[in-house]
Amino acid sequence: MQVFYCDTCGTKVTESDLERGRAARFGAQTFCFKCKQTAPVSVAAPARKSSAGIPAVGSARKSSAGTPAVGASPRKSNPSLPAVSDAARKSNPRMPAVGDAVRKSNRNLTPVAAVGRKSNRNLTPVSEGARKSNAALPAVVVPEHGQGLSPADRLHRRADSTRQSHVGERAFPLGTVAGVIGVILLLIGLVLIFGRSRRGSTSNQPPAHTHEEKPPEEGPEPPPEKSNAPPPAEMAAITAWNKAEEFYRAQKWAEARDAYQAFQNSHGTTKEGKARADTVKARLATVLEALRPPCQLPDSWKGGNAGTTDNNPLLVDGKPRWRLDQIWPDDPLRPGSYKPMPWNGQAWQPRENTHGDQPQASLAGGRLEIANRTAWTDQPGDKLAALVFIAPSAGRYSLAGNVTPAVSDSGRPLALLILRRDPVASRVEQVASLPLQDKQRTAIKDATVMLDAGQELVILPAFTGTGLCACTFAFEGLKIEALPVK
Repeated sequence: MQVFYCDTCGTKVTESDLERGRAARFGAQTFCFKCKQTAPVSVAAPARKSSAGIPAVGSARKSSAGTPAVGASPRKSNPSLPAVSDAARKSNPRMPAVGDAVRKSNRNLTPVAAVGRKSNRNLTPVSEGARKSNAALPAVVVPEHGQGLSPADRLHRRADSTRQSHVGERAFPLGTVAGVIGVILLLIGLVLIFGRSRRGSTSNQPPAHTHEEKPPEEGPEPPPEKSNAPPPAEMAAITAWNKAEEFYRAQKWAEARDAYQAFQNSHGTTKEGKARADTVKARLATVLEALRPPCQLPDSWKGGNAGTTDNNPLLVDGKPRWRLDQIWPDDPLRPGSYKPMPWNGQAWQPRENTHGDQPQASLAGGRLEIANRTAWTDQPGDKLAALVFIAPSAGRYSLAGNVTPAVSDSGRPLALLILRRDPVASRVEQVASLPLQDKQRTAIKDATVMLDAGQELVILPAFTGTGLCACTFAFEGLKIEALPVK
């Protein structure tokens, strides 16, 4: 920091004092705060010439019209400023002599004339007419950088500029202050709007009760909702029934029998068991019938007293199963034509409507023989006998075995007729017809018929065409088997 001393009183002056306006410098002269108010006007420095040959602002120039050029008048010395004597300098040793040191310190100062020329380059030139019209006006001296001002004015001007610079540094910019004020006003508006909305929402609500509300009293619990699912016992019965039906459809007769019997014993009292009671009985009858061995003729079949029908029909499990009938009149499709044949002591043969030994039937050694004859010249009507099977239960039955005809008199086409007879409905219908040849063994197969309980399956050796004929039909391995219903 550079230090100066007042030229009048010798007081120490710093650069900070000069910047704050507490002191002043006029050229090479320095004045403190007290002495600057009474400081005389300094003598202007001698005029300088620029490097371009242009006269400095301080020198007077003449125009082509004779109008004096704008410039500063030569400064005159201030006779009121007392010269500092050598004795005063000696008495104040801190006061430096104005000499080369001062000049050296001011070497970096910009010449006033040069600055003046640079600062006035943008001024509009004054025309010749204007100069002539204003020839009477005195020359205007444009002060540049404090030139032409008294030392006191220059001091005040510098102090004002210094004060304004400090105020500008410390004050807030105008835009920043306006922004802060705008933010504050925005926050205030938001608070007011929020408060109004809160008051509006609370005004629509019913007033709060000041007293403490009691919780609602708990009443009796509502009854549980009823489920559509069946009870566990019914579910178990349904499951057992479905299992038995699966065995029945798969023709697993032993498993089906056990499943139906278990259903009756375990679930017979349930709603499902009562609803299925009749169906279970029918299913068990069919299953038990299927589990029995095929219905076969015994090795021998004899009657009781001669002339009676004892042991005809033949009983199986206490129920009629087989029967030997005479068909008279000789129309097999007539329900009333079927009559059991009596026992004559050796074979089964009727007493009336016969011709020779026909019709006649006998069973010995598992071989059944049936002898029939056609109508003869003096004997009208065919003399026919048939084997009848009585179905113990409803179901599908198949007939199997072999038959061999043996013609004993004349010749006529032969056939084995299979019929279904319903004694209750008094109806007979033919189910199948198998052609036969004399002395040829013919297998009986694929003969199936649906029968209800008590209905009859008729096996009738008969004659077709015309002519006379007597024939004995031998059956071997004859059996009827109950099949599951499809």
